[in-house]
Amino acid sequence: MPHFYSMTFMDSQNGETVHASAYIGLPEPKVTRKAIAAVRRTAEVSPGAVLLAASYLGEMSEAEWQAGDA
Repeated sequence: MPHFYSMTFMDSQNGETVHASAYIGLPEPKVTRKAIAAVRRTAEVSPGAVLLAASYLGEMSEAEWQAGDA
């Protein structure tokens, strides 16, 4: 089952500071540079955006993730 993470970034777009976040499910409980780059693309921030936080949300099936049940 995938391990889900939430990542928050800070970026500068058009002279303004913006914050954006996105989620990713990974097969192992580790976060690689490649995974961070994928989340940056999903969050629609620049490759130079600063990663502010990476939060582990847990191991769950895709169905559990999509259901949104606590």
